[in-house]
Amino acid sequence: MDTDARVQVLEPGATLATGSREEAPDYALLSPEAAPSIQPLHIQLETLFQPPTSVVIGSLPDDRLRLLKPIRASIQVEEAGYIACNTQLEEYGYGRDVFEAVEDLQEVICELYWSLDEDEDRLSEHLRDVLNALRDHIEAA
Repeated sequence: MDTDARVQVLEPGATLATGSREEAPDYALLSPEAAPSIQPLHIQLETLFQPPTSVVIGSLPDDRLRLLKPIRASIQVEEAGYIACNTQLEEYGYGRDVFEAVEDLQEVICELYWSLDEDEDRLSEHLRDVLNALRDHIEAA
């Protein structure tokens, strides 16, 4: 069997040769004798497409704000889409998919920060706690 230098033919019981990235083959072909020993892999497609149950937000869409530490959010699946939720801040983002929900939550967090920061002297104790929680995670540039 003629093979390209980038293809390695493996006989039964053989292992793929190791070496530098330049020497590694692009493909490894199994000899016909080895093929019957290969077991098919069965994967339930539903498990491949399970949304995450939580995410970590590591950036915000507002250049005037910088995250000091990540913000955690849980992900909930609803009939109409997804919800990204941070219970500490009592804020939610909604979207047709997880990415839209997280992006919405990121924008909501930015809006909340600026709103509370602007009215800081008039905030209730509870909202002051929310602003302090935001400031634990976010710094204005």
